[in-house]
Amino acid sequence: VRMCASMLVTVVLARLLGPEPFGLVAIAWIVIGIGNLFADLGMSSALVQRSSISDVDVRAAFTCQVAFGATLSVILILLAPFIGDFFKEPKVVRVVHALAPLFVLQAFGAIAASLLKRALKFKRIQLAQVTSYLIGFVCIGIPLAAVGFAVWSLIIAQLSQTALFSLFCYTQIPHPAKPLVAFPDRKFFDFGVKVLISNLINWTLTNLPSIVIGRVFDVFALGLYNRAYMLITTPMQSLVASGQAVTFSGYSRRQDDLPTIRTAYLAGVGFMTLAMLPAYGSIALVPESVVQAVFGADWHDLIPLIVPLALAMPFHALMALGGPMLWSQDRVESETRGQILTLAAFAAILVWTVMISVTAIAWGIFAMSVLRFFFVTSASLAILDVSWREFLQSIKGGLIVLMITGPIVLICDQLASSWHIGVAFRVALDLLTGMAAFLLTVHAVCRQILSTEMYWLWGRINHHLSGLIGNWLR
Repeated sequence: VRMCASMLVTVVLARLLGPEPFGLVAIAWIVIGIGNLFADLGMSSALVQRSSISDVDVRAAFTCQVAFGATLSVILILLAPFIGDFFKEPKVVRVVHALAPLFVLQAFGAIAASLLKRALKFKRIQLAQVTSYLIGFVCIGIPLAAVGFAVWSLIIAQLSQTALFSLFCYTQIPHPAKPLVAFPDRKFFDFGVKVLISNLINWTLTNLPSIVIGRVFDVFALGLYNRAYMLITTPMQSLVASGQAVTFSGYSRRQDDLPTIRTAYLAGVGFMTLAMLPAYGSIALVPESVVQAVFGADWHDLIPLIVPLALAMPFHALMALGGPMLWSQDRVESETRGQILTLAAFAAILVWTVMISVTAIAWGIFAMSVLRFFFVTSASLAILDVSWREFLQSIKGGLIVLMITGPIVLICDQLASSWHIGVAFRVALDLLTGMAAFLLTVHAVCRQILSTEMYWLWGRINHHLSGLIGNWLR
């Protein structure tokens, strides 16, 4: 639901506002993103990873996050003029000032969200996410954009959504909030610092293109890139974020049972490939239709960015499966080493591509995603004693389905275009055709595309499904 709502909001707001407001907010989010990492200090992940926690741990983590959040809000307000100067965009100063309270608003709900994850109460988290997002962006953001609030519609929507999410999480699992400025267990803090370092590198890899585009090009180009990136990454991030939350909690609870973690990891790889490859491979084959249907003809400059970003997503999704496993084993440094190697290579790639175009930077992101996938996945396979041959065996199902659904979607799109069918109906036809091809292929050759590990995982969740979908899948 959150993914569908996010996609719908992206389309509506893009048509109402145009690229510039998104570029201004994207600049602010570059700074806010790194600030969030310092405000959290990895404590949220530490609360989930530890085999046992006390009220003292919760109080200390909460105190730390709120204090850092308040401090970072003040620092961001003071730095706003320098941020505007760096990006050569004076309008961003007021945007940064307005979004500065996000640090505090997020801090009040971060610990509660971690405790919900630790208790495996993911439905409550999803309900809080969906409800706060719908109120913030659908009920507040879109109406404000429609009446001319421009970039302020995005700011007010974001502040509302964040405040509501924190409130909803805390009401679901109230925790001790009495201030405590000490960590009784150094291991708790050490793990958090390792997570912080890893997250900082991840943040840099994700946001470096936005920094470069905003600095070298202009806010309009950054707005275009931001909308292309959000359009392509939103479905993947929704699936990956949910999967990471579940697997990190599950792996942490069974951190001494490596055989089970190994089986679950390979099963996750298989299902993630089955979901990602056909979907994003098909998008990469029909980028013009996707952009025109979603944003309209005025956004034609997005089309060259879609292909490399879409091709990068399956690699990113598969890479992301390794993080929760490594963290649950307290091997965060293994992921960090792979990220550092990727960052070094990506910096060199950006130096070259920034002299060409934003499209070239997008292809650099694809190259970075492949390298990142290789380094982090290699570390994950080494911990689990899994060979690359076994890994490739797990992803063959997604490759088979892609080779069938991709050409079908492309042919369908070209035929619909030659018959002068409207772009919205053309994409709807592409989607329906692709889904039909996907389902028929999976149904016809399921024994060839599902690995032993995938059958094992399916057996674990089989009893939760009912009705026509459950019967068809069985």
